[in-house]
Order: sequence, then structure tokens, then C-alpha cells
Amino acid sequence: MAFTTTSALPASMVTNGLPEILIADAEIVTSHLLKGVFEREGYSVRTAQSDTALFAAIEERIPDLIIIEPRLGRVSGFDILRRLRENPITAQIPTFLLTSATDWPDVLQGAGARR
Repeated sequence: MAFTTTSALPASMVTNGLPEILIADAEIVTSHLLKGVFEREGYSVRTAQSDTALFAAIEERIPDLIIIEPRLGRVSGFDILRRLRENPITAQIPTFLLTSATDWPDVLQGAGARR
């Protein structure tokens, strides 16, 4: 992932001081549910249903926090997390993987555990 701009500001500088959360989940229902919860708590929230939409949203405005579902369509949320960490522009954005998976290998992979 290569961002074409380095001038993107942190979202909170653009959203009237509200911290912004970017939720990436292929399930629209889950995204909207989480969006509603966070907005009621005073956050600005954007959603993305694919890796392409996620990276476009980051290119537009750097969020204060990213929440990713590991099963984000054709690209794994784990791969997305790795790409975010490798890029100096996005490496410091706090990022959570949110999953309902109970499969320990998936959970350990998300936590960065190695065999």
C-alpha cells in the first residue's frame, strides 16, 4: 500500500475535534450497529466494506482508530493490519481486530503470536 499523499490530517482535526473511528467490516449490518454505538458515545464514524474502501478512506482522512473484521472479503484483515504497520503514515494508528471467531489459530494470528 502506498499512499499518494502525506498531507492527510488526523480526522479529529477535521471533524470538529471529535475522534474518528474507521470500521472495516464486509457485513453492513455489523458496521451500522457499531457505527450507531460509537456515534451515541460522541465519536465520528466512517465505515468501509472492503480493503479498497478502507484504504481509500484512509487516503481521504487519517482516522484516530481503526476497527477491522479479520474476514474482510478477498483480503484478510490480518494482511491489512500488516500493510498498515509497514507504512510509516499508518503504522501509529491504533488498530483493533474485532472478530466473533473462536478458532484459536485465527485469534493467535490476530494477536501477532508466532509458533
